[in-house]
Amino acid sequence: MMLYTPAVYTALVWVLICWVITGNPLYFFNSNYSNMAQSESAVQVSTVPGLIQYVSFRAMPFLMVFFAIIAMRFIGRAVFRYDFLCLVCLVLSLLLFHILMYWNGSSFGWLRFFCYSLPVCAAFLPYESAACRDGYFKLGRAGKHYAGRREKRLGPGSKVPVSQKFFAVLLSAALVVSVILLNNVMQGRKIPDYEGSTHDEEYRIADYINDKLPDRTILTDVFTTYNIALNVDHFQKLVVSSSTNFNACIADPVGNGVEYVLVPDPKDAPSDAINLAYPNLYNQGTDWCVEVRDFSGYKLFQVTG
Repeated sequence: MMLYTPAVYTALVWVLICWVITGNPLYFFNSNYSNMAQSESAVQVSTVPGLIQYVSFRAMPFLMVFFAIIAMRFIGRAVFRYDFLCLVCLVLSLLLFHILMYWNGSSFGWLRFFCYSLPVCAAFLPYESAACRDGYFKLGRAGKHYAGRREKRLGPGSKVPVSQKFFAVLLSAALVVSVILLNNVMQGRKIPDYEGSTHDEEYRIADYINDKLPDRTILTDVFTTYNIALNVDHFQKLVVSSSTNFNACIADPVGNGVEYVLVPDPKDAPSDAINLAYPNLYNQGTDWCVEVRDFSGYKLFQVTG
């Protein structure tokens, strides 16, 4: 029972915090910020080859260390051991879980969802290195020949350690390949803009706010504009989705002292709370505000009353 206490406690606190802040204990599950809501606008694949291409392109950079461990086990003829099989089951279960969610349309398939195999294997590396050091592996015929010579010298029952230098070289090569593959994924817009964006435009918007509107109250939904909010000097002047008066400010910007409204293009952010409340604001404007600045994919409006 004690084993499950931390998990149960975390879940209860999470639900309680959602209830206190938003009034909805399942806010993380059924709100427009939930994974389910985000997945509705995700681009899904409909064929198995497309799924394989999508997943392999994102997962491969994080599997190189795992492949290095597999290679080491095959070389040492230590594949069918419970410790290694536990690692295989853990890595594959994490990967298959996200593949299944993406295939069913219940996940956005973010790049970060496919990286979990890397920290798992990194945690396994000290154990694997110790296994090499303690001689749990044998290097084929050469290893057997060396074992015979070593046994004569040190006595029966002595183990044959695989060179840890070889393991270090193999691991280093795997990390180099991993970096190259990850760089290939992140560069050249080979993944969608929302996943690999450099956020240059968001930085420019944040600079504009810092220079022109440092002390103004700005309403924005950080579901999309999070990177702008993170780079604003006076974050306390922003009314964002975690603000206690966020919903009130959306319902009545004029009455709640909002001076500016920053909204993304609804084509890129259909779940944005401001776009949901004012679906024509971005393209047509409204009678209580005027457009001040048109950024690439964002518009800034001044509340006039």
